[in-house]
Amino acid sequence: MSKTNSLFTVVGGGISGLTAAWYLAKQIPAASSRSAPVITLIESSNRFGGWMRSDKTTLQDGTTILKEKGPRTLRLDGSRESKAVLEIVDELDLHDKVVFSSKNSPASLNRYIYHNGVMNAIPGKFSHLLTRFPPVIRPAVKGVFKDLFTKRNTPIDRHDESISELIARRFGSRIDDSLLSAVMAGIYASDTKKLSSRMVLNKLWRADRISGKILVGMNHVNKDISKIIAQNDFINQQLSDEKEMWEHRLKHNAGFWESVNSSSIYSFKDGIETLSDAILKDLAKFPHVNIVSENPCVGITKPESSSNSVDVKLSNGEIIRSGKVINTTPLNISKSLFKNQDLPEIFSSTPYSSISLVNITYKGDNLMPIDGFGFLVPRESWNKTDVIGVVFDSCCLPEQDGGQPITRITAMLGGPVFNEKFKNKQDLNSNIIASRAVESVKKILKIEDEPLDVQVTICKDCIPTYTVGYYDRLSELYKWLKTWNGSLLVSGAAYGGPGINIIALHSKDVSARLMTDFDMEKQEHLYKIKATGLEEILTLY
Repeated sequence: MSKTNSLFTVVGGGISGLTAAWYLAKQIPAASSRSAPVITLIESSNRFGGWMRSDKTTLQDGTTILKEKGPRTLRLDGSRESKAVLEIVDELDLHDKVVFSSKNSPASLNRYIYHNGVMNAIPGKFSHLLTRFPPVIRPAVKGVFKDLFTKRNTPIDRHDESISELIARRFGSRIDDSLLSAVMAGIYASDTKKLSSRMVLNKLWRADRISGKILVGMNHVNKDISKIIAQNDFINQQLSDEKEMWEHRLKHNAGFWESVNSSSIYSFKDGIETLSDAILKDLAKFPHVNIVSENPCVGITKPESSSNSVDVKLSNGEIIRSGKVINTTPLNISKSLFKNQDLPEIFSSTPYSSISLVNITYKGDNLMPIDGFGFLVPRESWNKTDVIGVVFDSCCLPEQDGGQPITRITAMLGGPVFNEKFKNKQDLNSNIIASRAVESVKKILKIEDEPLDVQVTICKDCIPTYTVGYYDRLSELYKWLKTWNGSLLVSGAAYGGPGINIIALHSKDVSARLMTDFDMEKQEHLYKIKATGLEEILTLY
């Protein structure tokens, strides 16, 4: 059994692990006197990037098709989350590989809800309120008056409730049944009846707690959050550093930043995996970074001989004695890494949603009856159609089609109804799933053409479900991590949100926290701060 040392070990090579290792590598210079790696990144499989997967297929007729097997776009909104990824894009000089969807494009302005056999166009800007008032939006008007004239009915005996419960109390259940359930299914692949309002719609939850009326309380919430941030030294230092950094960045590549400011979403010509591949490629250039693949972590323990270091055991028997560890593996996998320990409830009580993604490509570039980002299906219609949503890939980012006369879309099946729709083994047959998706598209979008290419990907347990009481379980996890004396931290989709932007920011902040407890000159940990990776999340939620 071989043993090696590493100052930092990052477990998990998804986007969270990649960004955590990358931010660390940028901040720590390689010491010529060190023979052991400063940073070790461990991935169980033969590829990095997690659910970020962009496949290209060339058909016999020469047509090349890009198929996103997971997330496909990145949001641009000027937030810290958005800037965390843009920083990587800029640093790795990926500007020429980026493709944008402008704020005035159909993909940015046109989003739809398919409900009871009708396609409802959702207002994409303020002026649309005068021209778009579909049936699924109408309950919102009644909901506004209900919230304003309903007395405080906040439950005082519990600190959380489902999104469905919160919305029903303040706005009426119709908004959730016909609209919000679709949006949340599109983001979390879960049901609003299960999702925590505190974790997922925190501002609405806070507004209700503060004033008893959500619309009245929103202004108080923004002031409350600003006050919390103002009192947080770490966040303020991050904001100060980032402000200075961005002032410098914006002086270069003016055309790129103009596109950023005028766009709502972006990706890359060759797909979202361009980002994770570029991070991995850059990491490989650092002499003090050791990248391990196809060698899963099977255990994380505190050695008896040391109160600070952590032993990371790999499947081949190798043990990496680590000064500090960032664990980015999903909770449902992490629970097996801590053997003979009394683990917090969150490890075993967090369900994960699954989705069947079907990439469908048609010959011809004018097949869609409507232009936009795509459509989602609300709870009331889940049992009436096989899909929970469809993304219009060619409309979102037409440059990814390479000028070819094709139409790409991605159908999503399962999510909140995965267990009901895929009860039996035969239900998971790719041919059956493909047929169900194509038939749904034919029925809903009236596309009668036979597909040029269809490919099915089953994303099993891909998104953690923030169930009611999740904040309390995170608090329990925080206390447990504290017992590791700052040697074990967490980052990933289970903490703060499943989107690439928020995951990247979380990993950046975790890496920055580690630097506050590290002697750069001596290249050793101080162990003065018992960081966990959950500090800011628990503060802001």
